[in-house]
Amino acid sequence: MKSVCITERAYAKLNLSLRVVDKLPNKFHSIQSHVTFLPELFDTLHIKKSTKNSITILGPQANCLEKKGGDTLIKKAIYEISQLVKKKIYLAIKLEKNIPLDSGLAGGSANAAAIVRAIFKLYDIKNNINIPELKKIGSDVPVCYYSKTSYVTGVGEKIKCLPNLKKKIWILLLKPNTTLST
Repeated sequence: MKSVCITERAYAKLNLSLRVVDKLPNKFHSIQSHVTFLPELFDTLHIKKSTKNSITILGPQANCLEKKGGDTLIKKAIYEISQLVKKKIYLAIKLEKNIPLDSGLAGGSANAAAIVRAIFKLYDIKNNINIPELKKIGSDVPVCYYSKTSYVTGVGEKIKCLPNLKKKIWILLLKPNTTLST
């Protein structure tokens, strides 16, 4: 039996505005933010069912990601969704890593959200999961799940999708050869 392969794009997230409202006792921050997603900057994931979980990382950012221990949010996404739906999930994943690491563009969260979308399709799971629960994987995962221009509040779990930007905007992205954990 041949396994179906799903391809998902994980788009880079850009904060158009960000206001930190409060520091919470759990060390997270309550925020207000307008975000959009960059249509020309994305990671590509090729995902299929397997007998064990495996991730192959390719692309211009592959070495950087592998030096940091691989995509741990992808692993966390598989685990958390497996727990939520009470089903063993095994995936073979090829990740083409293009979004720069430690750039504040939510590349890891976007990849985790893409994995969640793929799991729903591959395992024929009806989207009955409360999407804000995805914050267990990472604060940006709920908004990355939708990958639409949005207004985000709380710790990232309260999302109001907004109309697409009516104008084309140009963005100059400069990423120095240093890391800064966001």
